[in-house]
Amino acid sequence: MLKSKISKWFILFIVVVAIVLTTHNVSKRFSKFDLFVLPLYLEGVSIHLDVADLSFDEQVLVIKKLQTNMLRIAPEDKGIPQGRRRGISELSEYTHGLCFDKSYALETLLEHLGFKTRHVSIYDNPKGTSFLKDFSTPGILSHACTEVRTKAGWMVIDPNFAWIALDTKGNPVSLESEEMWKDSNNFSPTPPYPVYTQDHHVLYGLYSRHGQFFWPYSFIPDYNLRGLLYNL
Repeated sequence: MLKSKISKWFILFIVVVAIVLTTHNVSKRFSKFDLFVLPLYLEGVSIHLDVADLSFDEQVLVIKKLQTNMLRIAPEDKGIPQGRRRGISELSEYTHGLCFDKSYALETLLEHLGFKTRHVSIYDNPKGTSFLKDFSTPGILSHACTEVRTKAGWMVIDPNFAWIALDTKGNPVSLESEEMWKDSNNFSPTPPYPVYTQDHHVLYGLYSRHGQFFWPYSFIPDYNLRGLLYNL
């Protein structure tokens, strides 16, 4: 009887954990509201293209066009309020967003076209302290951006400036290429934020530490499960 009760509680625990993980997993799919404004973001981009058939240079042109359109629609550097939905429809309604708002918009747009993306949080690490210490420090210098997988490899896209991570030879660079980030002269043009090239911690798949960016707006952090796996 005792063994039976333990088994039932264990099954209940697994079910609760599964529900929590699924509920708080940030989706990169559009809502019905996003579809109404999608043409604004796809201006100048063919909706019939297959990104797998494009060359690397052609993929870069599509990525830059989406980035340019997004920055034109939401030029102001001001965040969408917490506890509100933050898809591309809200970004166009507010006409502003911070790095985490705009990077999420870019990810949904790129995924819609067939690209694979991952959300990146960068935490400044000037004192060489541990990740957990920096992660738990309120107000630490941080930045959110997007990486997209191209035919030539993963590439960083900045959400606030018309900048993508290409080295001086035109090769894409990701935040996993640590040695490349030690010298901003490796890039053309140089990165828009010093946190890119300074010592830093990188965490994939986390959208917020407070859980107030995406439904159900609880105390549980906002994350994307697939993105978190890139940290392993």
